[in-house]
Amino acid sequence: MKKSSIVLLLIIVLISCKKSVDSSIPEQNNSFRIKTTTTQIDNESSLFIQDYIYEEDKLTEILGRYKSNESGELHDNYSIRFTYNLPIVIAETFIKYSVDWVPLGRFEYEIINGRMTKRIKFEMNSGVWEKSRKATYTYIGEALKLFTNEIYSSSGLKLFHKREYKYKSNVLDLCYIYETDHGNLFLHRIENYSYEPSEIMMNSYRMSDSVIMFRIKKELNSGKVIHLESYGHTSPENELILSFSQDFKYNNNGLLQETSEIKGYNTTVINYEYELGNGNISWFYSPEKEMDLDFSSDKKQISF
Repeated sequence: MKKSSIVLLLIIVLISCKKSVDSSIPEQNNSFRIKTTTTQIDNESSLFIQDYIYEEDKLTEILGRYKSNESGELHDNYSIRFTYNLPIVIAETFIKYSVDWVPLGRFEYEIINGRMTKRIKFEMNSGVWEKSRKATYTYIGEALKLFTNEIYSSSGLKLFHKREYKYKSNVLDLCYIYETDHGNLFLHRIENYSYEPSEIMMNSYRMSDSVIMFRIKKELNSGKVIHLESYGHTSPENELILSFSQDFKYNNNGLLQETSEIKGYNTTVINYEYELGNGNISWFYSPEKEMDLDFSSDKKQISF
C-alpha cells in the first residue's frame, strides 16, 4: 500500500510539467533530448527512474520504474504511452499491479504548430472514460494570451478558472487570475512580475484585501536559474513563510543536470541523462506553467 501511494505521488509530481521562462528545460539542446531521470527521496529506500522512449523524433512512452536499495532489482511502476493522429495526441497511463498493467488515466492533447492548444483529461467511471478537465490556450503571436481550465463532475461543469496575461516590452508583466463562486466569475488574484539582471520575482496578490498570497524568487546566472525560493501566506499570522527551495546544476552543454529540492524535512534530488537526437517533449509542457515562476516542477515533467 505504501509503495502504491508513492507511485501515484510520483506520477502526479514527475508528470505535471511546468516549463520555465528561461532556456534551461531538459528537452533538447543542439540535438540532445532527455533520456532518463533518476529521483531519490531522502526518506525512501528506493530510486525512482523514468525512461523516455522515442520513435524517430517523437516520444512514444515514458516508463517509470523503481530500484530497491535492498535487492538492487528494477521493478516496473507505470507507463505513459503516446499515440499520434495529429493534431491530436492521446496519452494513456497505466500502473503495474503484480503482472498486470491497469489503466490509470487518459489525456487528449491538441497540438498546433508544435504548441499545445487544448488538453483534456479523462477518468474511468464504470468502465467508461469520462471528461474531468479541459484546458484551452489562446496565443497572440508567440505569446500566451489566455488560459482557461474547466473542471467537470458527473452532473456537468463544476468549476471554471481563467488566466489573462499582460506583457510589457515583450516580457510578462501581469497575470489576472479568475475563479468561480456559485457560478459567478470573479477576479481572485493578480500576479505581478519584476525583473533584475540576476533575479526574477513574482508576487501574487489577493484582490479582496491586497494580501500577498504567494511569492516566487528566482536567482539567475548567465540567464539560467540556479536557485529558487517559494513562499506561501500563513493565516492568521498574515505573513509569508518559505514553502520550499530548489537548487539547479547544469552540464557542459548547458542542460539541466540536477535539481535538489528542500521541503520541510525532506530533500528530493533528480538527475537528468540525455542522448543525441531530436525530441518533441516540449509539445506536452503546460503553456500556463511556462509563464509561472514556480520552477518546482522543472524536473522535467509532462503536463497531466
